[in-house]
This record gives sequence, C-alpha cells and structure tokens, in this order.
Amino acid sequence: MDNNKFIIGAAQIGQTYGINQSSNLNTYKAGIEFIDEAIKLDCTMFDTAPAYGISEKIIGQRTNKNEIQVYTKIPKLKNASIKKINSYFNSSLNDLNIDNIEGLFLHHPENRSIYNFDIFINNLLKLKKINQFGLSVYEEKDIFKNDYINLLQIPGNIFNQSILNSNKTLDFIKNGGKIFVRSIFAQGLILMNIDSIPKHLSSLKTPIKKFQELSKKFEVLPEELAIAVVKELCPNMTPIIGCDNIQQLKHLKLVYNKNIDSYIVNHAIDLGRKFHNNLWDPRFW
Repeated sequence: MDNNKFIIGAAQIGQTYGINQSSNLNTYKAGIEFIDEAIKLDCTMFDTAPAYGISEKIIGQRTNKNEIQVYTKIPKLKNASIKKINSYFNSSLNDLNIDNIEGLFLHHPENRSIYNFDIFINNLLKLKKINQFGLSVYEEKDIFKNDYINLLQIPGNIFNQSILNSNKTLDFIKNGGKIFVRSIFAQGLILMNIDSIPKHLSSLKTPIKKFQELSKKFEVLPEELAIAVVKELCPNMTPIIGCDNIQQLKHLKLVYNKNIDSYIVNHAIDLGRKFHNNLWDPRFW
C-alpha cells in the first residue's frame, strides 16, 4: 500500500453521519458522483460496511469502472452461524459489484469465537475472495495477530493517543501487520466551531479550543496538524478519512503530505495528552 495515500471513509456516503450530521452525500446521485470524481483523483481505496446505510450499494453503482480497493466489515453477530456470515459476505460482494475484497474486517472482535470462523476466513483467503483479513477495534485488549489476521483498524487522534503507540499496536506492526487509523478528526469534532459543539460534549470545548489556538499560533491548518500528530505517533499507519464533498477531498489530498516542523507536532502531542476524556470515544456520544 502506498503510504502517501489515505483511505476514504465511506460512512457518510449514503447516510447522514457524524457530529456535524453531514448529509451532502446521502443520496445515490451525490454519492456516485463523489466516488467517480474520487477515482479520477486517484483516490481508489474505500472503507465501508453494511452498517453504513446504502454505502456499499452506492459504491457498487459507480460509473467510473477504474480499479478500486474496498475494505468492508462483517457486522455484529448474535448467535450467528458460518452460513449467516457467508450470506452477509456475499451480500457485500453483490452490493459492491466486485469479485474480490481487498480487506475484510470483523466489526466486533469477540465474534471470532463463532464455531469454524477460522476455517471460513482461511477459505476466503485461499479462494482469493479477500486479500487480507483484520479486526476493527476500539480498545487495546482486542488486538490480536495470527497467520490470517494481518489488518487492524483502530481509532486515534490528538486527544485519543493511547492505542496508537501501545505495545500491542507496535508488536502487531513488528509482526507484519498493517494499521489503519480512523477518527483522526474525531468525526469532525476537533475541527468544529467551538460554539457549535453540542451541549453534551461541552467538557471537550476547552481542549478543542486550545488545539485550534495552537494551530493558529503556528500558522498551520487544524486538519494538517491533526494528521501530522497521528503520523508522528504511528508512522506506519494508513489513515481512513471521511469527506463531505469533492472539494474537501481535493483539499485533504493537498494537505495530507505536508511536512510540519516536529517542534510544532510535539507541542500538539503534549497538549493532547493533558486532556484525557472518555468522550473522545464516539461510543459515549
């Protein structure tokens, strides 16, 4: 994978999503146009899931037939059988209109205990239905590496640093695993106007304001600094970044590889460490 590229998070393609409740891409027409334009810009990697509304179906209806790499997920399962998992997987293949999935994630790592799950995944790899398999996790305790698990999707940003450079994450990389980082902007929260932050997240206003002031002081954009922090903390990762429109995608392409002085980046890292709060985890919103 090209370390100079990021994966487009498709959660807001086909549904209203995020703290800003973005709805720019929540129709088939807008979603397909966005994907076609993204492919023209050589942004050909997409992270999606059956849980993301009609995102998979929109990706499958793209008119730009250039090759794409898709990462999707097996949804949360309760008392499921391999037959049911296979049904979910084939539904994703059909909706995405592709024959092969670049990476398949288990949305809830505890579902690894389902009877014959290992055999099922190894068979998908053997048949080249998927190229890689991994886990989408929130916590360090769920990180696991074996012969067929070599992808890991984790959350991480300036205010949620612990899993980015944890021993288990570092060991996963040392053992040949690949790391994808989501929520770099905390679903857009750390880029919001302070006055627009919802009341139930008001305790996060002070650190977000300090982060934005730091960015202004050093004359770098907040999104540039947010990306640079995650790159510094987890250099070998590939980020998953959501976009609301094609102009935003073009902007992110420009800023993604911008070099920021390490002095500034370390200032931001130090700031982030001072403001631990469970609310940086969207599960508590």
